[in-house]
This record gives sequence, C-alpha cells and structure tokens, in this order.
Amino acid sequence: MVFQKLSLIFILSAFFTVINGESPDLIIELFRHGARAPEYTTYDAENYWVNRLGQLTPVGMRMHYVLGKSLRERYPELLSKYDPKKVYVRSTDLDRTLMSAYSHMQGIFDHSGPEIEMNPYFGSSNNNNDNWDGEGGSLGEFFARSKSALPDKAQVVPIYSLPLEEDHVLRGYHRCESTGKYRQQNLEDQAAMNVYKNDMKEVATYLIQQGIEVSNFFDLRKMGEFAISHKFENIKLPANIKPDSQFYKDLKFAYEYY
Repeated sequence: MVFQKLSLIFILSAFFTVINGESPDLIIELFRHGARAPEYTTYDAENYWVNRLGQLTPVGMRMHYVLGKSLRERYPELLSKYDPKKVYVRSTDLDRTLMSAYSHMQGIFDHSGPEIEMNPYFGSSNNNNDNWDGEGGSLGEFFARSKSALPDKAQVVPIYSLPLEEDHVLRGYHRCESTGKYRQQNLEDQAAMNVYKNDMKEVATYLIQQGIEVSNFFDLRKMGEFAISHKFENIKLPANIKPDSQFYKDLKFAYEYY
C-alpha cells in the first residue's frame, strides 16, 4: 500500500545491547500516512469527500493505531511506558501525517498513561473507574473517581514538525526547484511513454469510454488516487471498477509509478 511521500519518523532509544538477539539499543521507524481522501476535485470527489480532500480517513487512523499496537507487542520491554527522554516523533506539517502520527502513538502507548493519586481540582482518587460515558455525573465527578490523568489512561505524545518550506528531511522535494523539471522529464522519457501507451492502454481506453478524460500519466495517477481512496472507504470505485480487477491494479500502478 503506497500513499504520499515519507511522512513521519519515529525514533525510540533505549539502553539495551544487541547481543545474541537481546533487545536493541535504538529503533528507527519510518512510515507514511494511512488511508486518505483524494487531493483533487477531478471525477466526482465533491460528492464523497466534501471538506475532506487530502485528509486522513477513519480507516487511516485505524491503520496507524493497529500498526502502533503491533510495534508495542513486538517490543513490550521498550514500550510499556512513554519516556520523553527516549522517544522522539517527527512528522511533516500536514494534517494527514500529523493525525497518522498521533494515531500511531495512541496505538503504541494505549492505556499506559499516567495516574493521579491526589487531584487538587477534582478531589482524591479512591478507585480505578476509568470509563466515562456521559452518564452518572459530570466529567469533573468522573475525574474525581478516576486515577487516570485522561480517560482510558490515554497517553499524550508530542509530535514535532517544521513548516513545509523548511523541512529538508522528510519533504525535501517540496522546495527543490528541480523536482518539477525532473518529474516532467521522467514522464516524457521514452520508457515511461511506452508504459503509458502499452501497459496502460486498456485501462485508459476503458476510462475514456466511461466518459472520464484521460490523456496522460498524470490523469491516470489521479484516477489511481481515487481508486485507492474509494477502496479503503468501501465506496464505489470510479467507472464501477472492481477492487480485485486488473483495471484497479493498473490504476494503482499508475499512481505509484508517477
């Protein structure tokens, strides 16, 4: 599954030695954001994605939550509690990547947040009733009964980022003046043109027959974006393409190839 460029770096350091399979000294995790809405208004995006273009979807949040949980299960001795001296998280300055990072950290540190023995604002905590559903008293009364600093023992983790124009690590291509030039050269390269004219011919012809304008690789790339987004949202794909069909695989390839 391939989406946007590299979106987040998660670095976890711990004081362990790597000897005979023992726990590592350092973990560096690099990953991209989860499933998102399309970025373009091509096709009929406004019917499905009003005010959500480019945003992380609930499926994307779940992806990173599950990914975080799996990481914690793999390294339980390192990830039982959040330690600000050992964990550093950085994301590009985009909604979908920041939300992916927060979802990821929520999965890693799920139900591991701090507790409060004596709360000067809400009173003392004498039990561990951490489930508040809006009934049985006010939120303040809930916290008076709960030891958790936050409901469900949630752990807040800081996510660092830089303005896109200053981020030369995770999104260096954003300000590179040569990016657009080289991308265009690559698309006009004979090998790329052969892929479009030969390998992408059937899916391009089909889309045109369905009234969708396709004239180059970038058009196919946009339709591939819609196909991927619609698949994870479990809604009808463009031109009624089936998620398990060769046409879907072709559009997904066009998206990744571009």
